[in-house]
Amino acid sequence: QQATTFNQAQAIKDSLLATRSVSGTVVSSTASEVVVKTSLVNFSALDTFDFKKSQTLPTTEKNLTIKITKDTVVSGKLVAGGIVSIQTKEAVYDSKTLTAVSINVLAPPKTSPSTNI
Repeated sequence: QQATTFNQAQAIKDSLLATRSVSGTVVSSTASEVVVKTSLVNFSALDTFDFKKSQTLPTTEKNLTIKITKDTVVSGKLVAGGIVSIQTKEAVYDSKTLTAVSINVLAPPKTSPSTNI
């Protein structure tokens, strides 16, 4: 049982280490970087995760700062609260610094319903 859990956890970790994309909510942005709030798989929780009880992997919320360069292709307007998908040069789980290859705005920020009285 424990060996199976370890093998499953290691297989998931191995497959995620090459991930070069992230999706999330824009926290802030400048001309040179964007900060995105996202959920990433919690590697440390995988070691004790019960794969028989749940098919939803344990995650942790994180703010990632991603560099924007002159070569980054941005489609849409980066606005706090907007939902984005970002392709990165580096592996998301394995790098301290991430550089955006492309940023695709998937949805604008949600607006509060107006209260006209």
